[in-house]
This record gives sequence, structure tokens and C-alpha cells, in this order.
Amino acid sequence: MNQRARTWPLYAVLALGLAGLVLTLRLVATARLDQRATLAYAAADANGLFTLGIDSVTAPDVQGRWPARLPANPPVHDVASYGLVTFAAVGEQTLGIFDARAPDAPTLRDVVKVADFNAIRVEVDLGLAAVLDPDKGVQLFDVGDPFLPTLLGALSPRRDETFAAMILQPPLLYVVGNQGMRIADLGDPAAPEWISAVGADAEIRDLDVAEGIAYLLGSDSVAIVDVGDPNEPKLLGGANLSTKNAASIAYVDAGAGAGKHVYIGAVMPPTGGSGGLHAVNVDDPSKPVAGQTIEDNFSFHDLVAQGRLLHGAAGLSGMRIYDVTEATPSVLGQVNSEWAFQRLTLQRDMPKATPTPSRPTLTATRPASPTFTPTLRATATLTPTETTVPRDTPTPRESATPTATDERKPTETSTPPATITRVRPPTPSPTVQPGRGTATPTVPAPPDRWTIARPPADVASALDRVRGARFDAGGTLWLRLPGTNGGDDLIISRRGETWRRFGNLRDVLRARYDEILDRGTLPDFWAVDDAGRVWVGPAHFDGVRFTPLATNEDTPAGSFTYEPRTIIDRTGRAWVPFHARVSCPNPAGCRKVGVRLLNPEGGVELDLEVEPLLEAGEYGIPDVMLLHSRTQPGGTDVADVAGGTSGFDAATAAQGDEQSYVVTSRALYIPPSTEPIPYPLLDELGETQRNAGYATSSTVDPEGRPLVITWVEEHVGEAPRTIQWRVMANTWTGTEWQTQDLSTSPVFADGLEFLRGTAVAFAPDGSLWLGSSEGEVAVWRDGAWAEHFTSDNSPLPAGQPITGITISGTGTVWCVTPTGVYAYESQTGEPPAPIIYLPFARQSK
Repeated sequence: MNQRARTWPLYAVLALGLAGLVLTLRLVATARLDQRATLAYAAADANGLFTLGIDSVTAPDVQGRWPARLPANPPVHDVASYGLVTFAAVGEQTLGIFDARAPDAPTLRDVVKVADFNAIRVEVDLGLAAVLDPDKGVQLFDVGDPFLPTLLGALSPRRDETFAAMILQPPLLYVVGNQGMRIADLGDPAAPEWISAVGADAEIRDLDVAEGIAYLLGSDSVAIVDVGDPNEPKLLGGANLSTKNAASIAYVDAGAGAGKHVYIGAVMPPTGGSGGLHAVNVDDPSKPVAGQTIEDNFSFHDLVAQGRLLHGAAGLSGMRIYDVTEATPSVLGQVNSEWAFQRLTLQRDMPKATPTPSRPTLTATRPASPTFTPTLRATATLTPTETTVPRDTPTPRESATPTATDERKPTETSTPPATITRVRPPTPSPTVQPGRGTATPTVPAPPDRWTIARPPADVASALDRVRGARFDAGGTLWLRLPGTNGGDDLIISRRGETWRRFGNLRDVLRARYDEILDRGTLPDFWAVDDAGRVWVGPAHFDGVRFTPLATNEDTPAGSFTYEPRTIIDRTGRAWVPFHARVSCPNPAGCRKVGVRLLNPEGGVELDLEVEPLLEAGEYGIPDVMLLHSRTQPGGTDVADVAGGTSGFDAATAAQGDEQSYVVTSRALYIPPSTEPIPYPLLDELGETQRNAGYATSSTVDPEGRPLVITWVEEHVGEAPRTIQWRVMANTWTGTEWQTQDLSTSPVFADGLEFLRGTAVAFAPDGSLWLGSSEGEVAVWRDGAWAEHFTSDNSPLPAGQPITGITISGTGTVWCVTPTGVYAYESQTGEPPAPIIYLPFARQSK
């Protein structure tokens, strides 16, 4: 008994000592919990910027103050740290840059002002700075050298849209405001692009983005959005708050002790109302739970999380630091201040390898999408990409407006057509009539092979014109549709029965880069060079970032626009179609078209200017067509076709000898040569006898040779001469043209004068499919016209041109028209493919 009495105090002492040691260690660990930053910076509007020492989170202090010494003493609205440099959003002065190597005596190094721009927010990461004006949008600066900032590009809001806050996570930028959230791609910061949006009924005041999820803060609610795929954000859930004055939000994963929360800072308005610090549990983002009110006597204007510490800018109450490792957060330290801290940032390290001023290095890694089975409370409204114009566009290397005196530009010579007055008979109004047709056509064809289906509602586009369709070497169908307001084309893919929508071609390259490298060039969509770069227009992508070699121009003297199409010649250089409008006696200006040669390392080498096609718009014929073929080591040829099919399997598309072609209205070009190869029957015959005509479609035959369809107006005999019309198929053998007259095709039965062969493709069985400008399709097989499709025996709309034909490796034929894409199932037994009636699948803009 006495022994036990003597030993109990010893155990008690040991236990208490151990507990004290654990408590001491815990306090020390808490004090240094994820404590990478030793400084914080606070913005206090008219009172300037402050340096806050946080070596000890339990005893933070003010180390230095930066009074508002900028020109005109503007308020400091926001602050961002980048190594030992601090950036400030300073209203109409835009961006202030401070050397913070001496925290107690910071030095103003530069002020970067953008005209008519009122900066209220600034974010900096990976050598890129984003500055936000609520009404004017976002300006982007290269700060790889932070003391030599360079203005790169800009993002503009929509009409009646205002912005409130943003998060920069290169290569993405998330911006919120009165119309919800928008996501921008900054892969090319000189040409940033909006890629998606999530609508909101009320103003979004702040946001945080972590682990592929965005947390959007309204005045009294939180919305949670899955942004793992930034092209297709999805609303997961939401929660109402006990305050009506929420101002800031921060996400913290505190581990097993407290779980995942977003903390909401609210301000107390002068007229009364609740403020304080609030918590929402987001362990299950689809079912967030609004929890406790941690503080209710403070106004929190800004919250910044680091590890498991939460820092708050608390107005006149200074800065407060919370430990959130427990279910009930506790205060660790506080900076008392007579100045109202409005915004807060923590010192962050600058990357060791900083990007160059002209080409910021941006990591293209996307955050992984978390695994959820969300219950959607609302539908996220996706907005297609819009083109934005920087307010201060960097000066291009050289003027891109083509001129007749430019010695770099060999001009294609052409013979003007004879002057003939034509009166075209009226064309029936185009209508789409699914399932129509039991009438017997001129050439029998089974109508039941046409199938009708629509893609899912989240894929269907609100636009009603399809620019083109192609099958790649792996059997994926790609559709190109025009974007809104002249923006980038939308892209839709179909693999098997799975549809997917992409904001633009750049989104496709980011998502499918390795696959595209394996399958190679797909004309009119992308081109792959030997260095592993994938080209879209005048820019290439290396799997991490886009490198633009040239940009569009719009000047008082005219405009110059690159098309998002490219081919690569045997020297590895890129040929990009362009169109321009230049000053001339015509009040509307004069149109110029052609192909520009770009060196992959930068620089324009020459322009190949060709004759614009006056009837291009009427018949849906492009001024320039691109073809590509790949010859296998064993001699097998594979066609990757810009007017027809790629109809071959992936195994056939292995690396081999590749050749690209440029098809213009009057001649064929084989880059890198700029020597024209004129089409048969279109050359000048004499002073009183000349032929007119032009190319209307093109493809590559199963042997890899370019085939060009031409419409020819032949002038026979001396004046008064006779005129006759023909449609010719011209195949270039490498040394000469081989021609075949297609004038007897049933698609031209109504007369060749006003009809054109606007689409052509070869099927895997070698048959040739020909589409006309009046919406009819005929098939040449085994030396005869075997099938003929019209609006009477198929859903093809009468009077609308067939602007493209592409055929799968199993033989299903897809026909492109201005109202959609129509599919015909061949004998091979491929599962029924859909017909897309895009006008019926509109979404609100």
C-alpha cells in the first residue's frame, strides 16, 4: 500500500511531464506549421502597403510601411508577392512594382500604367502577372524579369459584365463577377482565350481553386464547381451562409483533425449586420455543410491560407492568424493596427528558372479531377471561346498586309473568265426533312441506310453551320463549327458512341497531344512536324505550351487574318492560309488570299498570293485547300484528306514519307516549291479563245496522289464562239495530269452551267463519292455511277451545297452541309452513325 502510494506520484509526474512535453512539441509544431513564409504584405488602400513579420505566428509584427508615394498618391487596392518583389494594384496607375529585399525600407522600382484602366486586383505566378479592372477586364504582363515588365495580352468582359476577383494558376485564369465564373487559357499569354464559363444568378464576389474544384462566393452562399476539366466545368453543390455580407473565401485541407473546409470572411457594414469568420465543411463537395461561426465581432476583408494556417485581413483590427488543425479553430497571433488592412498576401518563392520576357514558361499540367458522384443543383452554362483584343498589342515583327510590290510574294497568274451574263434559275428553299423519301431515284439506292440521331445536349452546338468534318487515322470523327462573335471554331469529336465538345483546337491539342502525335497530320485541323510539334495556324504546341510565330492584324490600312489551318512541307516549315482586306478604290476594300510560309524558329519567309475565288461564298468553296498524304516504307500510300476521307486504320498510318499540297482556284502547289502547276483546260488558248473555270474540291486518291475537281467553261471556235461546261477530275501523277470527265454524273443532270462538284472523297473500297452544290451525292464504282442520293431518297436538304465528305475506315459516309452533318451507313455493318441537326440543339448564349 505504501509502495503503491510512493509509486503513484512518480507515474503521475511522468505522465504529466510527458503530457507537457507533447503539449510543448505541439505548440512548437503549431507555431511552425507549414510556415514557409516569413513575411506577409497587407494593402490598406490610401494608407499604403505594410510588411508584416511572421517568423513567429504567435507574435507577428509590423516591420515596415510603404506610404502611398506613387504618382498622384493612388490607393493601393491589392498586393501580390513574387520572391523579394511585391506587386501592387494601384488603381489608375495600374501596376506598382516594389523591391522588398529590405522589408523595413522597400523601394518603388516601377509603375506600369495602362491607359483607361483601373486596377483593383493583382495576381502573380510563374513569371506572369494578371491585373484586373472590374469593367475593362484583365491585362497580362510578363514579369520573368520583375523589374522589366512587358505587357503581353488582355481578356475582355462581355457586355454588361463586371469582374470582382480572380485566381491565377498558369496556364489557367479563373475570374468571377456579376455573371458567374469564366475560365481563360493562358497557354499563349500574348493571345489569351476564354474557354468556358459557369453562369450565376447573383454576383460572385470571391473564389478559391484547389484540387480541381472552384469555390465561388456570393454575398450569402457558396457554390462548388468541378473544374478538373476546365473546358467543361460542372456544378457540384452549394450551401447558404448565415451572413449576407460575405467578402472573401479560402480553402484549407486540415487533415484528419478537422477535414476540408472553406472559410468565409464577412464584413460588418456601417448600417449594421453580421460579419465575422465562418466555416463550410466540403469533405463531400456535392453536399457542403455550413458550420460554425468562428468570429462574429470582426470584419474580414481577405483570407489567405497556407498549409493549415489561415491569415485574415481584418480591417482596423489588423491581421489575425488561426490554427485550423482542430474542429474549432483557435487564434494563434494578431497584428494590431491603426490602419485598415484590406488585402493580404504571403511571401512566396520565385522559381529558380525565370521565363524570358518574350515567351513566358507556363506549365500546362491540369489539376486532376476529383472522384465524385455529384448531385447537380443547377446546370452550368458553358460559353464558347470568344476572341479578345489586347488594349496594348505588342508591335508585330513586320507588317502582315500583303501588297502587290512585296518582292517576297510570288503571285499566281490567272486568265480572267469570259464576260458572260447569266441568269440563274430560282433555288428551292433549304429545308431539313428527316426520314423523307420513298421515291425511286435516277440511280437506285437503299434509303434505309441513312440513320438519324443527335449528340448529347451537353455536346450539341448552338450554331447552325458546320465548316468541315474529318476522320483521323484512329477512326475518331472531328467536326469544326464556327465560334461566336468571330471567335475560334468550336470542335466536336465522336469516338465510337462517345461525343465530346472542345472550346477550340488548342483544347484538343492539350487533351490529345500524344494521340495526335501518333496519328499524324489531319488537314484543316492540325499538322504534325518531325520535331513533335503540332501546328494550328501560325502557332505550334510542344505538349507544354503554344508558341505563336505571327498574329492577326487590324490597321486603318486593312486587316490580315491567319486561318487555323496548316500544312508542313518536307523542310519542316509551315504553310498557313490567310485572307486580307486592303485599301483600294472599292469602298468595301479589296480581298487578298494566299498562303504564308513560316519558319518554326520564327519569321515570315514569303507569301504565296493567289487569285480569290469570286464564287467561293455562293458555293461554299474555300479559296485555298490543303492536302496531305503519307507513303509507307513498304510503298503503301495513305491519304489524309482535306476534301474527303482518311478512311484507313491506325496501323496503316505509321510514320513514312509525307507530302503536302496546296490547292488553289487555278493551280496546284507542292511545297516548298512555289511553282504553280496549272490545271488542264484552264490555260489561255489565244487572243479570241480562252477558257474559264476553277477548282471546286480536292482529295487524295488511294495511291496518295492529289485529285482536284475543276469546273470548266470551254470556249469553242472563233467569235461568235460556242460555250460548253464540263466537270473534270484531275489527278497529278508527279509528272503530268490524268483527267476524267465527270460531266455525266447524275448530280449534274440539271445542267452544268450553275452546278459545281463541291466535295469529293474516296472510300476504302476505292469508290469515289462526289457531292454537288445543289445537295446531291453520287458514287462512282466499278466504272459506273452506282448510287445517287437526293432530297427525295435521303435526308440531304435540297439546294444546299455538300461542302465536305469524309468516310470512316469501315465505310460510313459523312456529308457536311450548311445545316448539319448527315451519315450514310455502308455495307460494312458499322453501327449506325448519327445525323446532326444542329439548329435543333440551341443553347442560351
